[in-house]
Amino acid sequence: MRPLLVFDGDDASEVTARERGGELVLDAAAVLAATGRASMPSRGQDPFGADFAELWEEWSPPDVPATSRPAPPDRPGTAGGARPYADGVLIHPWDAGSSEDEWMDFIRRQQFGQLIAGGRGRDIPVIVPTQFSLVSAAEVVLHLARPNPIWAAIEENPAVVLSVAGDWAYVPAAWKAVGDEDPRMGIPTTYYAGVQLVADATVLDGAEDKAAILRTQLGDNEPGSDVADPVEHGRRLNTIRGLRLSVREVRAKFKYGGNADDEHRAKVAGELEHRGAPGDAAALAQLRQRTPLT
Repeated sequence: MRPLLVFDGDDASEVTARERGGELVLDAAAVLAATGRASMPSRGQDPFGADFAELWEEWSPPDVPATSRPAPPDRPGTAGGARPYADGVLIHPWDAGSSEDEWMDFIRRQQFGQLIAGGRGRDIPVIVPTQFSLVSAAEVVLHLARPNPIWAAIEENPAVVLSVAGDWAYVPAAWKAVGDEDPRMGIPTTYYAGVQLVADATVLDGAEDKAAILRTQLGDNEPGSDVADPVEHGRRLNTIRGLRLSVREVRAKFKYGGNADDEHRAKVAGELEHRGAPGDAAALAQLRQRTPLT
């Protein structure tokens, strides 16, 4: 058996290492405790690279030769602006966005997220749930009410993050077991997609600028409707302010079992299809699109 180093889940919730389906599942905390290290390799380093090999040499279960090294399986690339270990969010190589089209399609299907402005010297950032329109890979537009507290934070610091998450489904422990594996010992997880757009915000207060944003959002949400043109609302436009977000970094994560083999992913796919709970169809489509089952 060739051991494979796997961190199952983002929070490394496993407490011990054990064999499972030809894999050796290791918990970061267990490795650190055994080696006396203060931290794991930095996010900028290859998770299957030299630093992990050094950890493997320092600590390995009694029945696994210390010279055995984890080997990386083939994983999707990191095109589309996403980095394997982007600052601010953990993205394993097998979860990274594979193309610009992938994350843009996801964003456009969601059209709702959290706009986060840290401002300057604040203990807690301003976080606003909001509708928006993705104009291009480099631009997002939206509008918010004039009394919204985010304006002060943006004036302090125009750097913001638009965070969008969706297509999620809970995967129970038993779904992770195939063949003679004990379903009680499966590792539950959640499949989901998340995209963070790091951007510079420009506030737009001109009537025509705000009307143009509203036209874009109306075109996205009710195309072809007989709704009045925004300029017809006249002074009511004074109750809102517009925002243009100029995107400078994309953090795209699609966590759909990319670190599992075909047999285990097929088991989860079948269970998602059978259960049919809210979110299951979207998660199943993501799973099949990112790692087609043979």
